[in-house]
Amino acid sequence: ATTLVVSTNDVAVSATYIPVVLRMLEVVNGSGSGEHWECSAVDVTADPDPPYKLFDRWSGDAVAGLFDAQARTTSLTMPTRDTWIAATYRDALDRVAGAYGRVFTVDGVATGVTASVTAGSPSGTPALQLGGPGIVPDGGFTAIETRVEGSGEVTFVWTVSSQSGGDFLRFLVDGVAITAISGTKQPWTAVTNRVEGVGTHVLRWEYVKNGSLASSADAGWVDDIVWAGDTPAPAFAPSIVDISAGEDVFGITFLGERGIPYRVDAKTNLSDAAWAPLAGAPTETGETYGVFRFRVDVALPPDQPAAFYRVVP
Repeated sequence: ATTLVVSTNDVAVSATYIPVVLRMLEVVNGSGSGEHWECSAVDVTADPDPPYKLFDRWSGDAVAGLFDAQARTTSLTMPTRDTWIAATYRDALDRVAGAYGRVFTVDGVATGVTASVTAGSPSGTPALQLGGPGIVPDGGFTAIETRVEGSGEVTFVWTVSSQSGGDFLRFLVDGVAITAISGTKQPWTAVTNRVEGVGTHVLRWEYVKNGSLASSADAGWVDDIVWAGDTPAPAFAPSIVDISAGEDVFGITFLGERGIPYRVDAKTNLSDAAWAPLAGAPTETGETYGVFRFRVDVALPPDQPAAFYRVVP
């Protein structure tokens, strides 16, 4: 609609029309596919994360028309042609490492740390792979690190397949090399290391190459990283996901992280000021895509119709 100011002379106006055409949109790994009018706004949503993956961004022919290419759900201005976009995913390094919730950063060759489903980790889950054929150049490195607070103990398992005595998989604390392995692929080995001192410490695993040659798989693998701090500092709050009731006992299953000494508290009335810790420590019962499950069985006292429970570190 518009407004026309008429002069003292006769005038003629006419409306012109531009044809609007339906165009085809293909959304790979998401919803929103189909025919849409040119220039219309189309809502698109990425599929749920695959195992051990996280949504990263949208890519494809029409990515420039997205309102936010890094949002799982966003809108696309339909172009004047058939087009496509795809949701892409990156490795969830914390899940792969068996340390869900912990923040890891990559140093050196940015594409050098990936998830390997064929590494044969003792846990039967994917492992972090550092390097690989042609990934890290001679004289280069790729590394992954995480920060922890205060004193505590770190445990992990690792193995390597590299040029013996030339290329190394190393573990460092605060920039100081603690141990290293090199050579043809060996059985997985468990490592335990005590870290002392207040403040922040940097735990680092790196695959380092010398100036020439490569052999074997030219890579190292790390898995099942567990930090048990003297003062527990969980990366996320535990969440109860299931309660199974029996005659005089019921089980509480919750999601948490390894290395945290969880306990279960109870009280019979929410108005009571104090919680009472229950006997018995939760036990790890398994993991789903890097998120660990714990369970504790709670005996119901006689003549107690109800109680309230919480899981705390």
